[in-house]
Amino acid sequence: MSLMDQIYQKAPTDQDLIEYVDADDRVLGRMCRREIHIRNLRHRSVHVAVVNHLDQLWLQKRGSAKDASPGCWDLSATGHLEPGESYDEAARRELAEELSIFGSPGVIRKYPATARNGWEFHVLFWLRWDGGEPDYNRTEIEQVGLFDPTGLKDEIMSGNGSRDYTTAVIDELDSLISILKQNQTDRVS
Repeated sequence: MSLMDQIYQKAPTDQDLIEYVDADDRVLGRMCRREIHIRNLRHRSVHVAVVNHLDQLWLQKRGSAKDASPGCWDLSATGHLEPGESYDEAARRELAEELSIFGSPGVIRKYPATARNGWEFHVLFWLRWDGGEPDYNRTEIEQVGLFDPTGLKDEIMSGNGSRDYTTAVIDELDSLISILKQNQTDRVS
C-alpha cells in the first residue's frame, strides 16, 4: 500500500469530478477527487457551522468510509464544490444533503489552501437553526451532537479530550466563537 493510500483511504466518492484551482482560486480544470487529493492540488470546499439559539454547535461524526479523517468529529456540514458551483450554492447544497436543513448560511471567512487543510480553499459559513436534531445522512455521518464552542475549544487546547476532531474544527473554532460573541453583543444593544 502506498503512502497516499494510507493517508487517503478509498471512498465511494473517489471518482467524483471536482475542479482544481491555482493559488488565486481560479479554476484550472477538473479531475477525480481522489487524484486531486493524492496530487495535493488546490481545490475548493465549504464548511458550515450550524448553531442553535443557545449558541450550541452541531458537529457531525464523519463516517468510517470517508477518505479523509474517518470517524473524526467535524463541522455541521462540509463538502467539495461541484464543477461550476459557487461557495454559497455548495453551502446550501451540503446543508440539505447532509442534514436536511434548508437555509442560506452567512459567510464568516475564507481560508487559504495549505498543506494543513489538504490544499483546500474553503469558506466557513454559519447558520442559526433551532429545529432539533437534524435528520442527518446516515451514509456519510455516524452521528451528530451539540457542543458548547468555548468548552470544545478548552477540550481541544488541553489535549485531554477523548474525541478526535478534524483540522477544520480545530482551526476554525476561533472564527466561529468570535462571530457568536459579536452576535450576542448585537442582540444586547
